[in-house]
Amino acid sequence: MREWAERIAEGSITITGVFKNIVPAESEMIGNRVPPSYGSYLLFTLRGQAELLMEEGSRTLHSDTIISGGPGLKPVLRSGSLDYEYCLIFYTLRSGAGRGVRRLNEDAFEIPISNGWKVVELLRKLHHVAGLPGPMSAFRSKELFYSVLHEVCNDTGVEKKKVDKSIMEQSIQFINDRFREPLTLRELANLHGMGMKSFTEMFTRYTGVRPMIYLEQRRMKKAEELLATSDSRVSEIARSVGYSDPTLFHKLFRKYTGNAPDVYRESGEWVQRSS
Repeated sequence: MREWAERIAEGSITITGVFKNIVPAESEMIGNRVPPSYGSYLLFTLRGQAELLMEEGSRTLHSDTIISGGPGLKPVLRSGSLDYEYCLIFYTLRSGAGRGVRRLNEDAFEIPISNGWKVVELLRKLHHVAGLPGPMSAFRSKELFYSVLHEVCNDTGVEKKKVDKSIMEQSIQFINDRFREPLTLRELANLHGMGMKSFTEMFTRYTGVRPMIYLEQRRMKKAEELLATSDSRVSEIARSVGYSDPTLFHKLFRKYTGNAPDVYRESGEWVQRSS
């Protein structure tokens, strides 16, 4: 990573191609071998998650990681349960001492990032501008690309994430509306094109609890209400709030309230809490 950043800083970059595409959910997309003249590449995840299948092995693609590699890209992308959107940038690097075009490491390697949502915004702008004609669009494209590189290189090892209020409010609303469904952390993160680690850290910073704990608390709160206001059996209430296993529901409910569901119902504790 350090050598890559140093070479980028020393040389002059020419963008040779900016491509954005979507791999439909649960499908594969086979790329073509790119002419060596396109140079090196950076592969960014904009939304979702997928597997990159290459000769040297497979890599997981998500918004927490960028894939960098040399000429001759011929990837196979295998998407997960949701659509996978990506941006692929090709570039050549000319060294600073008049030594001509210099190739970086041809083996693909990962670059971790934590502020992926900001990079995604820049990439969407870059893809739009790169498709416009004229020298000013080429100048603006290079400016945006250097902004992307600045975010990537400046991000490594630095705790400077900002909570995106709109993303977090959307996530909270999604959980509140669909807490009865078998939601997973991966699904919640994929909704915003984020990796599970980044999403968890952002959600925790915004709400004070981890996303799956928030989901659990939302379910338990609804279970409390149903126990107090309905005559439904405990097993039916468990299913209605997202738990097909009554034993697991009993365990979580006792952890959350301090009582078993039947005891809680008889005690009238929910009425006391609400008053």
